[in-house]
Amino acid sequence: MSVFRFKQFDVKQANNPLKVGTDAMLLGAFIDATDKKSGLDLGTGTGVLSLMVAQKKIEIQLDAIEINSLAAAECSFNFKQSVWSNRLNCLEGDYLSIDFQKHYDLIFSNPPYHLESIIGENLEYNRAKHSDSNELAELFRLVNRILSEDGDFWLILPFQLQSYIQKIACENQLFCKQLIKIHAKVNKPNKRIIFQFQKKLSNLAVTDFYIRNTDNSYTKEYIQLTKVFHFVEL
Repeated sequence: MSVFRFKQFDVKQANNPLKVGTDAMLLGAFIDATDKKSGLDLGTGTGVLSLMVAQKKIEIQLDAIEINSLAAAECSFNFKQSVWSNRLNCLEGDYLSIDFQKHYDLIFSNPPYHLESIIGENLEYNRAKHSDSNELAELFRLVNRILSEDGDFWLILPFQLQSYIQKIACENQLFCKQLIKIHAKVNKPNKRIIFQFQKKLSNLAVTDFYIRNTDNSYTKEYIQLTKVFHFVEL
């Protein structure tokens, strides 16, 4: 059984198309859940982001949506095995087809990020990894509809999609409050970008974040950011 261990929880991921990786670790660590009461994890996979947010914020109630039936089953298992099981709820389904009856003050997603067509022999893997522009636009329309007026929407995507994503967000009345540019190393810039969107226009904060030093060791910033989650000391 494939299990990724964290300090306060374990993530079973044997049947998930995508495993826990650096993207999830970074997004989960950066998400600010301060003053948030209800959260929604879109395309939850293993449930790792919801578990990280639950660890951060004792009061928050979290719904997580996953379209892959095997992944949803593992997510539910991971939730039930955690100490926060009473605050975590996994639903199987396509979040673009769900008729949400409530608003959330925190929404987050590590979505499919390639804009090519879904192709390849491993259909489940490609479905998890690929998206198209219409699906991303629908994602932002959904968030605009169910995000509370004072809510935050967080997501991580490849750096190259920055301008495109900000355009879609603007078309859906979502304004970028924070951009965190993720760099693999000083000499390997522009790996990913983390966005924080709100419904209210505010000053944009832009920061750079480096995962590793030139000698391939983790930076002090990465160690400090993730130390409350990593089971093994970096």
